[in-house]
Amino acid sequence: MGLLTEYFAATPEQTAAIDIHAGPTGLAHEPGRQETSSPDGTTEAPRRIEDVLDVAGVEPTVTMATLEAILTGADAMDIIHEGSVELIADGGPDGPWLYALRPQLQAALLSTPPDGWQAVAERWAATDELVGMPVDVAVSFLERLAALARGVGEHGQRLYCWVSL
Repeated sequence: MGLLTEYFAATPEQTAAIDIHAGPTGLAHEPGRQETSSPDGTTEAPRRIEDVLDVAGVEPTVTMATLEAILTGADAMDIIHEGSVELIADGGPDGPWLYALRPQLQAALLSTPPDGWQAVAERWAATDELVGMPVDVAVSFLERLAALARGVGEHGQRLYCWVSL
């Protein structure tokens, strides 16, 4: 059994409603979950997270720090030491865990032109963290992750990763 990771965009309210053991597609207290007040005075339950990028083995710390380094030219070790992710929820020593990705990574995903993913994927797939991942799989993942990143600014969202062993 390998490492399972699910990348997604969500608001803080949506992430607060996630049952850490069920993952982002299973919100906590689904049938009667708490409604929240919006700035205009209306109430609504947190929206279900539907756009989830399910991928095995692409963990959010070192692997994503390596991606950010490729995209920005920064040093991956510096990114890791700064804190490549923020722990949002901890399911214990054996997980699962929920992490928020760095805003710098989100920005780098947005600044990469759509025709630039092939070159990025070739470099990223050649790293020790992704050895054996076909470049076309890396390109597909990066394009889908960039699509998630494009939606975050419009809705007060961030990029997150749910990790399970």
